[in-house]
Amino acid sequence: GKLEETIRSRTCRIAAARNSGIKFCEENGLLDSHEFYIQMCVDDVNAQEINLDGVLSCFKYDINLWAGMTANQEKYYYDIWTIRHPQWVPFDCWHEVYNRPKFMTKDQAVQIYVVSRQLKLDKSLGIIEVEAAHGGLSIYKSSFAKGSRYGGIHPNGREEESDIMQFCRDVRSKNGRIFINAELINMIEQ
Repeated sequence: GKLEETIRSRTCRIAAARNSGIKFCEENGLLDSHEFYIQMCVDDVNAQEINLDGVLSCFKYDINLWAGMTANQEKYYYDIWTIRHPQWVPFDCWHEVYNRPKFMTKDQAVQIYVVSRQLKLDKSLGIIEVEAAHGGLSIYKSSFAKGSRYGGIHPNGREEESDIMQFCRDVRSKNGRIFINAELINMIEQ
């Protein structure tokens, strides 16, 4: 709608919309009456039918182990801005691009901090624990989603970040563990 008039940041507008949805779920008891909360992007990443076997594969893992399972993609994992993993992507990729060394071009920085990290995750890898992820589709236990919120601005208050980051921080603050499930595939063709 007209959120741009009052919320200038794109990521904050996305967060505001997502927060409206989760608040609706809370106010109407849906997070109490449903065991799981699914968040998904409604763009080309989920334009095709999601494979039910991929969704069901989340439940072959001990339900007490995880708070959230996030999607993988067939060709390569694309959502580098949102993922945080201590070795794979331990930083905000776009922060690194925009704060690159003076000797590095933007194209070189994008190659180093974004493109080179878009790995193919074979389905056989199972689950990969992360600090944050989304991949356009996430399944969370409602008990961890309840009270969690989306952000859009880094906690330093100065720069945008993926709106999903704050949600993941909130889930982890409740001792929730988040995983990429390599079998939970969306975006079949990239």
